[in-house]
Amino acid sequence: PAWLQTIRTIEKESGDDKQGPALVVTLTGEGKRYTFPDVGLGVTSLPAPTRLSLAMELVPQGWLVRGNIVFASEADAAEVERTLLDVQKRVVTSFFISRLLKREHVYNLVSGLSIARSGARVSYATSVSISDARALLAALAASLADFFGH
Repeated sequence: PAWLQTIRTIEKESGDDKQGPALVVTLTGEGKRYTFPDVGLGVTSLPAPTRLSLAMELVPQGWLVRGNIVFASEADAAEVERTLLDVQKRVVTSFFISRLLKREHVYNLVSGLSIARSGARVSYATSVSISDARALLAALAASLADFFGH
């Protein structure tokens, strides 16, 4: 794919400070739409990105997470930006949802999310504490074990 030609410039997208990213992942997609059930946030469909990059940097307090999401059109990017900001506001202002996400160790990840759009690209940044990361990784490991029947 064309994006592979830019692999040597990934630092520009993921951060080129002295510490650098500890993990960089880039995924590509067809850029269609995702549909999913409403879980109380009023969102059932979103444009799918054509490319998503994620960079994680380990710091003493946890993980810094940042990246870019590229869409097929500026309109798709604007829709995702509006939706993410709306969901973030709903999470932060809802007692029930915020309590649930705190229990699942993802509240700080959502409440601390910053989003900026430039054309068809949405940039994001957030952080995850060490304890939240451990809980998320444990949940992921359990989910994978269930999926593969182990």
